[in-house]
Parts: sequence; structure tokens; C-alpha cells
Amino acid sequence: MIVENPRSSAEVSAGIDLALHLVEADHGWKLAMDVAKMLVVYFSPPRNSASIQHQSVASSSTDTDFSDLLTWAAGHLKENLSVEVLANRSGMSVRSFTRKFRAAVGLPPAAAIEKMRFEEAKRLLFEGNLPLKRVATICGFRDEQTLRRAFHRIAEVSPANTVNG
Repeated sequence: MIVENPRSSAEVSAGIDLALHLVEADHGWKLAMDVAKMLVVYFSPPRNSASIQHQSVASSSTDTDFSDLLTWAAGHLKENLSVEVLANRSGMSVRSFTRKFRAAVGLPPAAAIEKMRFEEAKRLLFEGNLPLKRVATICGFRDEQTLRRAFHRIAEVSPANTVNG
């Protein structure tokens, strides 16, 4: 089914998911993951790994200002991404930014950033053999325990459950 005029972010996300799965079917998971990274969207690991379902934060915003902000944030996860920093980068007061961001993205700014950090940590854990402490640092979590708590809160699993094998 092709939706010519998508009316919701869910329809847009479904189209992106379908396109990534077609790339995976024709060219393999690695290329599909590379394309997803370029688009700053989540692409699930191969079916034989742990299944953690969630919606990509970057693809959930239809507001181009917030899409640009989320794309920028995805490249700066290690940095301070407090609400104040994000509001300042958007040229808004904290109160206005928080209200408009939540309406556009469907999550408070801090939860959206945590989810982006979670997605990146999950990808790093799946793709490589980095220690959890290093993954936490790369993704902007304060420490390993904060990363573990995020995994339990968002996906109800341990970070170890995302590693294939």
C-alpha cells in the first residue's frame, strides 16, 4: 500500500521503515543501517537480535525547525543537551521551546534526547564490542548506571540484551 498524501507522522515513519527494509532485502542490513544513520532514523537490528521497539525521535517531528535541531543533537549526543541549550539553539525561551517541542515531537525535550541517546547506545552495543562504560560516554550518559536505567525505562531490558549472540 502506498500512501500518496500521508496525514500523520506514523504514515511517514511507516514509509521510511518500508524503504529501509527494501534496502536491507536488496543490499543487506549494513547498507540499510548506513542509510538510516544518514537519515537520523532508527533501523532495527536483524531479526536474530533482541527486539526493542520504539519510535525514532528524529522522524517523529514534522516541524522542520525541530527536525533540524534533532538532527544536530544526534551528532552532538556527548555534549550538554539540556533544555536551556536546545531552547537557545532554537532561538526561543525555555518555556516556549518546551511547549512547542512537546506539541511537535510528542515528548518533552529531555525525554527525546534520552531516547536518541538510547538509540545510539543500542546501535553501538549491537555493532561493536565496546565496553558499556565507553558506550555511555560516547552517547552522553553521565555514567554506565545512567545508561542501564535508560534501557530499563525505555525498553524494559538490560543493555546486555541488545548484544547479538
